[in-house]
Amino acid sequence: MVCLLVWLDSRQCDGECQGRSGFLDRKPPNMLAFSHFRTGDRIMRIISGTARGHRLATFRTENIRPTPDRVREAIFNMLVSRIGPLEGLRVLDLFAGSGAMGIEALSRGAADAVFVDPGREAARLIERNLRHCRLEGSGRLIRRDAASALAELASDSFDLAFLDPPYHSGLAGELVAALVSRRLLSPGAWLVVETDGSEEPTPRPDGINLELERRFGRIRIELLRKGETP
Repeated sequence: MVCLLVWLDSRQCDGECQGRSGFLDRKPPNMLAFSHFRTGDRIMRIISGTARGHRLATFRTENIRPTPDRVREAIFNMLVSRIGPLEGLRVLDLFAGSGAMGIEALSRGAADAVFVDPGREAARLIERNLRHCRLEGSGRLIRRDAASALAELASDSFDLAFLDPPYHSGLAGELVAALVSRRLLSPGAWLVVETDGSEEPTPRPDGINLELERRFGRIRIELLRKGETP
């Protein structure tokens, strides 16, 4: 079974985002920490797999909120319990930020990952974290906005994808629809959408069904599945 993961999390940017062509044109944050990000005494780490325990460099700014490790772990637990091991899956990480979601998937055996983020700082972080986890040979970086990247990826098909536009941007539904209409999802793919709990549920195009919904504080996770037909 294959899956698509659409994930809204760490690249939240209140007051730093403007729309372009219905998608996101985000200004890069003013500060970047190439030391490890801390939330209290917590440090961002890879949770499982070949890079387990490796610390990740990420942004250090109040305008960008990394997804807590506990939520990332819960999401991967939900996926693995339904689809089994992630070995061989093709991964798409939109709004990749530090690349934590895509790198976690690679660590767990995914075949390769495409990381999409227009920011220079994000690109540097992704490349650094891939090298640190010794996964640079499995990652490809596209420094473009999401809409342009989807057009560039028109000939690709992904089994697992992560999506993280800012909360209350309305981009989740647009991107899910674009992924479907451009046929970028493998048959039987899964989507995991994170939104703020106060938002409306993510609009679902034909052929995408809601399988599970969970809350983690203010974070809502929707697990969606694409039908088996191409």
